[in-house]
Amino acid sequence: MTSNGNAPEDVTNSINNLNIDDQATEENDPDASQNTDGDGEISESEFPPTYDVLHGDDDPDAAIEHKTRATDLLASGDTAGALESLNLAVLASDPSPSLLTLRAKTLMSVNRYRPAELDASSALAINPDSARALRVRGRIRMKMLEWLGARSDLSAAQGIDFDEIVADDLKEAVAQVKKIEGERVKDKLEEEVKLRKRAEEIKKANEEAETEAKADAARARADAATGGMPNSPDMQGLMGAILSDPELAAGLQNPKVMEAFSSIMSSPGGAMGIMSNPAKLQEMMQDPEVGPFMQKLMAKLGPAMMGGMGGMPGGMGGMGGMPGATSGGATSQNDDDLDDIPDLDDME
Repeated sequence: MTSNGNAPEDVTNSINNLNIDDQATEENDPDASQNTDGDGEISESEFPPTYDVLHGDDDPDAAIEHKTRATDLLASGDTAGALESLNLAVLASDPSPSLLTLRAKTLMSVNRYRPAELDASSALAINPDSARALRVRGRIRMKMLEWLGARSDLSAAQGIDFDEIVADDLKEAVAQVKKIEGERVKDKLEEEVKLRKRAEEIKKANEEAETEAKADAARARADAATGGMPNSPDMQGLMGAILSDPELAAGLQNPKVMEAFSSIMSSPGGAMGIMSNPAKLQEMMQDPEVGPFMQKLMAKLGPAMMGGMGGMPGGMGGMGGMPGATSGGATSQNDDDLDDIPDLDDME
């Protein structure tokens, strides 16, 4: 026998003729099933022995002898005996990539895929360009349905040494990877649709909440503006007219304008009270935020504000029910005060 770790030509032919798709059943071979521990991992006893670099005898001749016997046993169909001889070959000397690859193929034939993958990976660690080891590991990964790894290994093997049979395996692996990637894209798109729909629902809910909040705020402003005033139909009509005007309603969004308007409506005498206080009125009219609102308000609702406060004592018609009022509707004192009202046009 040779001592360089390589099998004779007839042994090599026997190895090449090994049918890697033959799978021993659990009834025929007790090693066909893979025992697992409590965590679902393959137990250590299921992995074949490895060479001890520090304490091994390193007998290459013995390794070749065991390997040759293993190929004979494989040819006769004795897979269990072949595995035992392969283990002895590995223990006899530091194993070559070809020995590890042969044991990987044999382990795969009895469904021990994880140990088989480990042997093939060990062979590739020694010789990364071993087309045979790449083919074996690619087929092992196909058995484990690890299609991405199978495609990578088989593609690399074909790049080193093209094989027509392996081409069919690679074609299947590529098709499976394409299917997996298509399902991933589909799942991603479905997830994006769900997220988009959820975002739209949240946006709609926020918009509805904002609309309701604005409506509540408008009602609160209306209540505040009529604070202390009788809640008469005339007053309700006045507030309805104000809030129905977009510019006036927008003006009431300004806290400063809202405060000024509330002070007018809740002050003694309401609008007439502020009209009889030229200094206060002028101060409001000169305010850059309050003034424009007051001009718009008086232009639109001036008559109603000054003479239409039916809910106040004296009713409509110039507020004739107020103390000291004349039949014209206002006292002479009020007439004098009204003379002091600034001309709106002069203040523009």
